[in-house]
Amino acid sequence: MTNTSAEDVLPEGPPMYLSNYFVPVSPASTTSSSCEQLSYIQASHSTEGILLLPSSTAPPDHLQMATVLPPPSKRQKLAADQEKLDLTEQAKIPDGLGSVRVQFIDQATGQPTAGAISIPIAQATTKNLEVLLNSIQNQDEESAEKVPYRFTFLSDKQKDGEESGVTKAIDIPASLYHSILSPGLKTTEDLISLHFTPLSVFRVRAVTRCSASISGHGAAILACSFHPAASSRMASGSGDSTARIWDCDTGTPFATLKGHTGWVLAVSYSPDGSLLATGSYDRTVRIWDAATGKPFGATTSSKTTPKEPKTAKPAKDTTPSGIVLSGHSNYITSLAWEPFHLSTPGRPRLASSSKDGTVRVWDVVRGMTDFVLSGHTSTVSCVRWGGHGGPGGDAGTIYTSSHDKTIKLWSGADGKLLKTLTAHAHWVNHLALSTDHVLRTAYHDPALNAALPASATDDAKRAAARARYDKAATIGGALTERLVSASDDNTVFLWDTSSLAASKPLARLLGHGKLVNHVPSPLQGPTSPAAVSTT
Repeated sequence: MTNTSAEDVLPEGPPMYLSNYFVPVSPASTTSSSCEQLSYIQASHSTEGILLLPSSTAPPDHLQMATVLPPPSKRQKLAADQEKLDLTEQAKIPDGLGSVRVQFIDQATGQPTAGAISIPIAQATTKNLEVLLNSIQNQDEESAEKVPYRFTFLSDKQKDGEESGVTKAIDIPASLYHSILSPGLKTTEDLISLHFTPLSVFRVRAVTRCSASISGHGAAILACSFHPAASSRMASGSGDSTARIWDCDTGTPFATLKGHTGWVLAVSYSPDGSLLATGSYDRTVRIWDAATGKPFGATTSSKTTPKEPKTAKPAKDTTPSGIVLSGHSNYITSLAWEPFHLSTPGRPRLASSSKDGTVRVWDVVRGMTDFVLSGHTSTVSCVRWGGHGGPGGDAGTIYTSSHDKTIKLWSGADGKLLKTLTAHAHWVNHLALSTDHVLRTAYHDPALNAALPASATDDAKRAAARARYDKAATIGGALTERLVSASDDNTVFLWDTSSLAASKPLARLLGHGKLVNHVPSPLQGPTSPAAVSTT
C-alpha cells in the first residue's frame, strides 16, 4: 500500500482559502505507520493548516445525510390507528367458535347476491367481508377498483321498553361477533342476512386552471342553477337586481332577465326545464320562459292595488309584463317546484319561503296562491318538495326549515301540518333530500331519453320521471326519502321521513367546528351514506 498525504487529495494549485472543505479518504489508502486511519480531511482556513479527523470521529452535522424519517401524516396516523384497532378487535374474538353462514343482500334492490357462504367467525371482520363481496361481484381483477361497502343487519329483537314489530338497523363497524353474535341477536346456527351498500369513493384533484370565466353581472352573484336537461345552460341571480341565462358551451350570456327591484336571491328551473323562477329581496317571485328568457304569462298579484284618482296622471309602467307572484311581506329565501311526476298537467306549482316566516304555494299559470304554510315563528330558511306520496299524500310532502330551530313537514295537497322535528339546538339553515337530483331533473336522463321520442306525451314523461324517482328512492324494496338538515349548532342531522312515527334523527353527524350553511345531497340517492356539508 502507498501512503497518502493531504496534498494528494486536495486540489492542485495555489494556496486555497476554504471553509469546512471535507474530502473523503479511503481507509485502505493509509497505513498505521504513517498516521491513524482517516475518514475526512478538513481545510479550516487554507491549505497550510489541515486538520485530520480520526475514523472514530463523525463528520459535522451539516454533512450528515438526513436519515431521520419525517413525522407521519394525519392519513398515515389514522390508517395506523385503524390497523391497531382491527387487530385489537380481532384478538378479542374467542377461539373455537367455528363458522357462521352469511347471506349478502343488496340494500337498494332487496335481492340476494349468490348463495349463503360459510365464514370463520374469527375472520368475519368488515374488511374481510368487503374483500369477499368484491370477489363475488367480479371485482377482484387487478384492473378493477375495490369498492368499499357498509354492512347493516336488520334485527327484530326488542329490548325492554321498545315497541314490538319495529325493525332496527344495526351497523357492522368491526366484526360480526361484536355486533351480532356477542349481543345474542343471532347464533352460529342461524343464517345472518347482511344488507350491503356501496360507499362513495371521493378523489380530489387539484384545480390547475379555470375552464371559463363569464362576466356580465354588475354585482355579487348570489344564486346559480343548471338546466335540468343539460349543463349547457345555467341561470344566475345577482345583487344587480337581474338574473341571467348563460350558454356554458360558448361562455357567453344568452339572456338578461330584468324586472326585479332588489337582489335576486334564488333561481330555480322547473323539472321539465320550460320555466325559470326567480326570488328577490323585493319580496316577489317572477316566472320566465327558460327557452327565450322572456317573462311568462300576464302580470298578476295576490294583493289588490287601489285605483288612482281620475285627475292623477298615470305613471309609466316600466316593469315587463309577466307572472309576478307577490304576497310575501319580506324577502324570498328559497324556491322549490312540485315534483314533475306528481304535478297536474298544465298546472305546475311552486313553493317559496320567506323571511316573513311563511311558505306560499303558488299556481304558477294563474299567478295565484294555493295556500299559505304559516306555523314557523321566525325566518323560513329553506323549502323542499318531496316526491314520496307517503306522509303528504299523492301531492308529496313539503319540508321547511326555520330559524326557530324546527323542521316542519306539510301536506302538498292542502298544506296541513304533518309533523314538527325539534332536535336542533340552533337555527336550521338548509335542507337536502336524498332524491333531490332526480326530483330536479325529472325525466331528463341519458338512458331514458334514448327511449323517449321528441314527441313523447306528458303521460310518458311522467311515467319516466316516476320510474327514475322510484329507482332512486328504493331501499330494501320500500320507497324511502331521507332528509338532511344543517344548523348553526355545528351539526348535520339525517332523518327518515317515510313514517310520521319517527321523531328522532337516524344519525347526528359531528365534526364541523362552526355553523353549517349548506348540505347538497349526493347523486346516488338514499343509499349514499351522507351528504357533503359546508361551513
